[in-house]
Amino acid sequence: MLALALLPLLATAALADHTITIVNGCSTAQPLYIGSLNGGQNPTSAAYTGAQPGTLAAGASFVATIPTSWNSQICYNSDGANCAAGASTSSQAEWNMDSGGLDYYDISNVQGYTGGIEIVPVNTSPYGGCGTLECTSADCACEEAYPVDTPSPSCNPVQACPSGDYTVTFLC
Repeated sequence: MLALALLPLLATAALADHTITIVNGCSTAQPLYIGSLNGGQNPTSAAYTGAQPGTLAAGASFVATIPTSWNSQICYNSDGANCAAGASTSSQAEWNMDSGGLDYYDISNVQGYTGGIEIVPVNTSPYGGCGTLECTSADCACEEAYPVDTPSPSCNPVQACPSGDYTVTFLC
């Protein structure tokens, strides 16, 4: 009986929001943007409706609360395209949160390389095994990032991790 009473609590815990700490590791201010691929592009994705990091000063950080089932990206926004596919030319950190109990994340330079990115899982699981991704050049290996202009199925830098929180650092 106690197990049945705890079931709603366990379901709620499994679907908790995520925290992503965005760090500007560059020596100059950087315009950064949190995308939201909900609606027609991805009807099952939750929208990010929180504040935007805007232009972060060198060394500054911004903490975002990301909703469960968010499927989108955080990007350099120097082109003002807000991470939009086909319009943006920026490097991007991408997530598909809470898909079958896992978060999937990667670094993409498909639309262009504008600077390095590092994604570090935090508080993801007592089991560990969640990989850090880092790409600091347009020529990163496929294990690190999708290369520039190459959405190749043979290249797969995607990491999977039990749902948790993340730190993404933008490195110039």
